[in-house]
Amino acid sequence: MGQRLGIGRFGTVFKGTHTSDGQRVAIKVIPKHKEDDYIVIPGYSKPLLVEVALNLRVKKSPISPNIVQMLDWFEEAHCHILILEYPQPCMTLNTFLKLNRRRLDENQAPRFMLQAVLAAKHCMDRGGAHNDIRVDNVLINTDTLQLKLIDFGCGELIEGCDDEDNQYRGHVVPELYVVHKCALSETVLSLGNLLYRMVEGQSALENNQETPTLEQLLEHEWFKQGEDQE
Repeated sequence: MGQRLGIGRFGTVFKGTHTSDGQRVAIKVIPKHKEDDYIVIPGYSKPLLVEVALNLRVKKSPISPNIVQMLDWFEEAHCHILILEYPQPCMTLNTFLKLNRRRLDENQAPRFMLQAVLAAKHCMDRGGAHNDIRVDNVLINTDTLQLKLIDFGCGELIEGCDDEDNQYRGHVVPELYVVHKCALSETVLSLGNLLYRMVEGQSALENNQETPTLEQLLEHEWFKQGEDQE
């Protein structure tokens, strides 16, 4: 375990190195609390921390290149330990924006935004709502400009998302599930705020207008123009 990378409400993240092959990883240490939420999912005999369960969900094949993958995890007496991908070289989108005078031009923004929408859609397709899409939870590979979504600490399961998992609902309190429509609306709004932050350098005000689906976002002409420029 190396230096600390960051600390938040749900845990502390450190740099790490796999001793057998030297692979660089991130190690997230999540202290246990009495109010932690757990769920039983297929293939596991005992309830799992929701953050662990969501990371396992998004690893279902085919995996997304725009989400940091959980490589392994351990449960200790007083904490959970998650071993995560650590792209190199990388920085948060927040830091990337600061180095670019707090905003991106219209050539860069569609490239990042398309990857963010694909990451969010992958989460929802796998039955999870990330619930915390913002500039500090997005990593940018500074060589390839590949975007990766991180941190499922605020994530939730989506109601009725997976028939295979629904048979295990008896082990989970209903409050652990969110309705798909609500999860979709919040996800689209958070993506809109992310885009506004990228191009305007400040947060957008929330509104109550109807929101499009993620599929409709991906069909928008703005993304297609970005593809033509490449």
